[in-house]
Amino acid sequence: MNIDFVSLKAFLTVVDTESIRAASDNLNLSISAVSRRISELELEFGQQLFTRHSRGVEITEAGRLLATHTRETFAALDMMCSDMEKLKAGDIGRVVISANGSALVNGLARHIGEFLDTHPNVAIDLQEQLTPDILQHVANGSTDIGFLSNTMRLPEGVKTFPYRSDKLVLAVSNTHALAELESVRFSQMLEFQIIGVSETSSLTRLLRKVGGMANSGFSYSYMASTNEIARTMVANNLGIAVLPEQFVAPYTRMLPIRAIPIAEEWASREISIAVRSGEEIAGPARTFFEWINAMSQRDTDVDIPAPLAT
Repeated sequence: MNIDFVSLKAFLTVVDTESIRAASDNLNLSISAVSRRISELELEFGQQLFTRHSRGVEITEAGRLLATHTRETFAALDMMCSDMEKLKAGDIGRVVISANGSALVNGLARHIGEFLDTHPNVAIDLQEQLTPDILQHVANGSTDIGFLSNTMRLPEGVKTFPYRSDKLVLAVSNTHALAELESVRFSQMLEFQIIGVSETSSLTRLLRKVGGMANSGFSYSYMASTNEIARTMVANNLGIAVLPEQFVAPYTRMLPIRAIPIAEEWASREISIAVRSGEEIAGPARTFFEWINAMSQRDTDVDIPAPLAT
């Protein structure tokens, strides 16, 4: 059907004013132009929309039906324009986030919950992944924002910003020979069976790098799939494990384990926010990025990064 919105607007104005002359004044159109548009609608639908008389016009049954649908159409158009503006401003939409376990237990899970409370029209698609996978997904654009341990070389097309700090500790059982130490060094761990967590994780790669630099012949005795499984193995005296502090310290009252500080520089890691470089982050992803950096400063006094740019 050959119907335009200007004609429908003219039609509704005539309905509301009950006069073609009054409608022409409101729309800043000539009387003949308004009348012609009404006639074209009547021709298009094959029905009379108004009964014309000397005092003005009177709407017909067909006109009332068209008026109802036209108002619904304009309301839908208004909503469409409003939603598009909200999406552009980042007030609605969906953000895909990939994060490793260390980021989640060091404040990200809480921050996401707070964000959703204050931005109810933005959905978060959260995926827990290992740092190498996060970097890959950020680089190829399947993830909007990544949270990872900044211990690996960044691939081309990815840049990072500071988020939180993460301390590594040695998890041991309460009855272990190292349990009474106030702190521990890497060389002291080598005498015991060490439990690793996922062969491809950044933590496992870090420990292998530390072992290589120390010329220690370091190797893992067991390999767990998650930090939680490694923690359970430690609690059952199957070995010791280097784990993020937040995977150990909160559980020392529930499990027979201890978190011993590691007195070496490599045990302090930075958790970073990763985004694609070379393009501007926009919409709800930008809203989340700016909000999470504000929360990071609130909690840790980390400087807020400069706005992302192309």
